[in-house]
Amino acid sequence: GSLKMAENCQDTDDPFSGKHTRLPDDTVFYAIYPDFSLSAVSSAVAEQQLQSLHLQILSTLSPLISDYIWQHEPFSLSISSSDSIPHLHGKVKFGDNLDDEWFIVFLLFEVSRTFPSLSIRVSDTDGEFLLIEAAFHLPRWLNPENSTNRVFIRQNEVHIIPRKQFSSTPTLKDALKFLIEHPDI
Repeated sequence: GSLKMAENCQDTDDPFSGKHTRLPDDTVFYAIYPDFSLSAVSSAVAEQQLQSLHLQILSTLSPLISDYIWQHEPFSLSISSSDSIPHLHGKVKFGDNLDDEWFIVFLLFEVSRTFPSLSIRVSDTDGEFLLIEAAFHLPRWLNPENSTNRVFIRQNEVHIIPRKQFSSTPTLKDALKFLIEHPDI
């Protein structure tokens, strides 16, 4: 497998952007939000920091994926600076090979372990599949309708932003700030 490096891709396929019309079938989507993307730095500085992080992440993952054979398309990671919160994102069509989807989850956990100052979202065409897998261990109040901007991978763990912190759906920026400021909750 090879690393696909796309620069400044359009966000139309980003399920987190709200701009998509129809999600492609059997595809996993992910977005990586570094803590620095919430600070008030200039867009040029944010772009430079994102490019540096992009290369560091690809360099970290390269030994893990160099021999992996992908069913449809390889892991990809693009820089998105057009959004209100600069971040990295990607998507991989896995088809009927769920191993590819779970390998992506493994890679994202590795990224979160290696780079503790970032938060990651992952979903697929069915939605928050991490919640589906952990259904018997979740708080009763959490369901697909209220999980938006509440589920993240951070520092090698799944984090769920509690309902008592935000009674309605938190904005992405508020959710990320909460994760940074209250990692213990």
